[in-house]
Amino acid sequence: MTTSTLQKEKPRILIVEDEVELAGHIRAMLEQADYNVVGAATTSQDAVTLAQELSPDLVLLDIHLKGAGDGVYTARLIRDTRDAAIVFLTGCNDEATIDRARNIAPEGYLLKPFNRKEVEAMIKMALEKRRLEVALRRSNASLKAVIAASPDQILRVHRDGSLIEAPNDLKTFDDLLPPETAARARECVGRAIDAGSIQRIEYPSRGPGGKARVSELRSVKVEGDEALVLIRDITESHAALERAAESMRILTGMAHKLQGAKEAKPSEIAREFHDVLEPHLLGLKTELAACLSALPAETPASTKTLLEGLHASLDKTIAEARRIASGHP
Repeated sequence: MTTSTLQKEKPRILIVEDEVELAGHIRAMLEQADYNVVGAATTSQDAVTLAQELSPDLVLLDIHLKGAGDGVYTARLIRDTRDAAIVFLTGCNDEATIDRARNIAPEGYLLKPFNRKEVEAMIKMALEKRRLEVALRRSNASLKAVIAASPDQILRVHRDGSLIEAPNDLKTFDDLLPPETAARARECVGRAIDAGSIQRIEYPSRGPGGKARVSELRSVKVEGDEALVLIRDITESHAALERAAESMRILTGMAHKLQGAKEAKPSEIAREFHDVLEPHLLGLKTELAACLSALPAETPASTKTLLEGLHASLDKTIAEARRIASGHP
């Protein structure tokens, strides 16, 4: 690894201090501790400009800057465009100023005069705190983007059904679901929290134009008395399963017919197959193929496997029926 690469990996620090001698002392202290001081400013305007140009990881910022804009004002401007950690330098404990500084949510404070150990400890703590805050914010932003892009409704809820994060200012399950379904949803969330495993319910719902649909609610514990809830329209999957069940009933009936046909005369077997069984079997094969093609992308793998298995079984049934009808052993 080259010297230039190591230099880039050092924390980049911007010093904002209007006392030039003190700023020089801080710079020397930081460079002795092997930090990368990328610049120094004495005014608010210069500090904001340098922060935008140099993208420091941390800004050591005097609260009481001379001229227009104090340190609190400067920190707010820097935070608007950069993810730098802010550590305020202060030589007083003016309550009004401290309250304003607190609203910025800085990563730390250093009370003048300070020594090298105090500065190093504060910088390490501030950089780690800021890293975690930025990572959490980006993670939350990514989660919100996923939720917004999902065709499903994804909610964070309390055990009592109150919504922690939900679209359109919805407050509880009662704002989202009919009373009976809302009660079942709360029970489902309670079971998920108590069991620590995914729980689900199905319920009738309404789509555009009041069209009858079937929805599924899944709930899983997040932490404490909070759970994540996913609501999905499963109408197509539900219909496919019903058609699969109907297919099983038809296949069972066909099997009984074939068994009875073995005891009939060969000519009667052939006529029964060609006139009755074969059209039904081929129609059923077409229906199953249509079911498979119509399945939405989010259909569970188990449903697809079931339908594919039925389709394969039907091919074998047709082949067996043709063999029996032809009189072959």
